[in-house]
Amino acid sequence: MNEKIENLIFEISQNKYKLIIIVGKKNENNQMVEKLKMLENIKIFDLNSVLSKILINYSKKELNEPVEIIQELISQKSSKDVIVFNQINILHDINLEWNVIDIFKKISRNQLLVVFWDGEYKNCILHCATKGHLEYKEYPIKKSEEILII
Repeated sequence: MNEKIENLIFEISQNKYKLIIIVGKKNENNQMVEKLKMLENIKIFDLNSVLSKILINYSKKELNEPVEIIQELISQKSSKDVIVFNQINILHDINLEWNVIDIFKKISRNQLLVVFWDGEYKNCILHCATKGHLEYKEYPIKKSEEILII
């Protein structure tokens, strides 16, 4: 398992976006995160926990710059080569009005990023939450974007 992830990380590092999105259910993703903790040079962020504590200190105007907020968090907390985002539901909060995929793409231009996505991927579309839920969103992913989704 770890060898496969290491191979994927090497492969994606050649792309414009150094972004791997691992789609699954929360429990499955948590098991994979535990295995990733054994690898060196990886920093795992539980975004729900970390961002819920710091976002309350930002003004509404500052919240319009999510990439800067998250990059600042990364630079303060890690010097690792690979960043892993787990528990990302806070990013989908309707009050924030953030485009989650755009955030990940911008960060992954300069930083290898692995994201655990609690949802589904069907017909080149990432789904967040269940249809009818306030936070339900669809994110079309073009093959030309070189984002690895597994």
